[in-house]
Amino acid sequence: MIRTGLLAPAPSLSVDSLGLPWAAAVAALAGVLFAIPYLYASAYLLSWIAFVPWLLVSQQRSRPEHYALGLAFGMGCYVTGTYWVVDFLMLFKQYSGLQAVLWGLVFWLYSAHLPACLLVLFGWLRQRSGISDLILFPLLAVVVYAHFPMLFSAQLGESQSRFLLALQGLDRFGVSGLDAVIALVNVLLLRGFVMGKAWLRTPSNWLALAIVLAWFGYGAVSLQHWQQSLSGWPRLAVGLVQPNEPPSIKPVPVYPGYSRTYPPEMEMTKRLAAAGAELVIWPESAYKGYFDQAEVAAAFQSEVKKLGIPIMLQDIQKSASEGAMFNSVTLIDASGQQQQTYNKMKRVAFGEYVPWVSDVPLLRDWVQSFFGRFLNEIKAGAERIDFQHGDITLVPLICYETMFPVFVADSMRAGNGGRIIVAVSSNGWFGATRQPFQHIGAAVLRAVENRVSMVHAVNNGPSTAVTPDGRILLQTDFRQAGGYRVDVPYAPANPPAGNSWHPAGFLYFAYGMGCICLLSALWRRPCVRGGA
Repeated sequence: MIRTGLLAPAPSLSVDSLGLPWAAAVAALAGVLFAIPYLYASAYLLSWIAFVPWLLVSQQRSRPEHYALGLAFGMGCYVTGTYWVVDFLMLFKQYSGLQAVLWGLVFWLYSAHLPACLLVLFGWLRQRSGISDLILFPLLAVVVYAHFPMLFSAQLGESQSRFLLALQGLDRFGVSGLDAVIALVNVLLLRGFVMGKAWLRTPSNWLALAIVLAWFGYGAVSLQHWQQSLSGWPRLAVGLVQPNEPPSIKPVPVYPGYSRTYPPEMEMTKRLAAAGAELVIWPESAYKGYFDQAEVAAAFQSEVKKLGIPIMLQDIQKSASEGAMFNSVTLIDASGQQQQTYNKMKRVAFGEYVPWVSDVPLLRDWVQSFFGRFLNEIKAGAERIDFQHGDITLVPLICYETMFPVFVADSMRAGNGGRIIVAVSSNGWFGATRQPFQHIGAAVLRAVENRVSMVHAVNNGPSTAVTPDGRILLQTDFRQAGGYRVDVPYAPANPPAGNSWHPAGFLYFAYGMGCICLLSALWRRPCVRGGA
């Protein structure tokens, strides 16, 4: 059998003699370590070392073994990092515990193919092309994690929301750049295990280390710059409403003492207005009837006019002309007038629409009968709509739209002056799991990439407010109803230097380098690497 070594191990390590079951156990444990920072953001350093044991036991293995070890790593990672799929299926589909676990296994096994593809491609390209692992592994990690089709996608950098020094380079290279640096550090550490003292005599290691140091050096300078700049920015007093409503496909019953025309959110808004809030954000939550029931809209607008402060709210909108429903957000200004409505453009697969078959009624009905319905068939919005609040432009995002860096960057249009990202979400379908923390952690990166503040109102919490350098101004209690005021900085008319670069730029660079590596692999004859 032809062995495809990723790196040639030192004799003392003897990793190639480790049996496949034991190697798979190590790979699975590495996957668990890799997943932990997504659940607990303070454990972010694990991302910088978790690949090492996985790659180490993958030395001198065949491609089928690479595939098996990739699956082992992936199962450890996704069972740990997305265990909440079971809760989601039990709440959403009303599955029994056993049914939910079985369907969860299908999801986890599919997701595990991401690292399996990564490892197989890495081993094959390194054998065929002769290109250094210091180039290949970071490039492949960037491309595979950015494009492997996942229901709930996650990139390496999204585990780093609390590592401010590492986040600053996002404004130049986006999350893909951070993905590459994390992968590069893992390879450098792997080389330290494999090469021993020879590591110090290898110029490519020092060059790679210089890249890592440059990333963190830029982070240190940029962090200081933005912290100084933010101290002089004006601030907007924002009120965040967190009703903590239970998830429900149908309209929830009216709370005692309230009505459709005066829900608990309006009572919280009244209190926030008294506390000095200049803008109040309602999260994505249960159906309110604002867009469909004239009396509800009139009551909301009248109450807002009395309070004298605008509110942004989300609701489901039925379009009679198009025969469709939209997941929509609108702004009622301080005079009680409704501004334009933004319809969600990035929808949740199998929740708000059925991929590939939405335009085929018979197929759609069959698939929906099998997977169930969330909000029936939600139609995608056609264009970006921003809201104006004085001299501030509010850029709305709904739920998982915060997970798409290029989409968010495109939504910012030209310039960042006077802009604030406003995201509204509801993560109640995931119960008391850590999924909501994963969501808000990933969303933090959008603020740094675009160098604007971001407020994220979440129905069941935690809701957050984030500054352009990634610092969290506010994180509310999880699964706790309440109203919160936070003073959010926004750029003056002439923002300081340091505006963001499009986050897809580094990804395009990775495409180009990846094509070069692929052409090299196809052109050259296979070779067996004898050293690092």
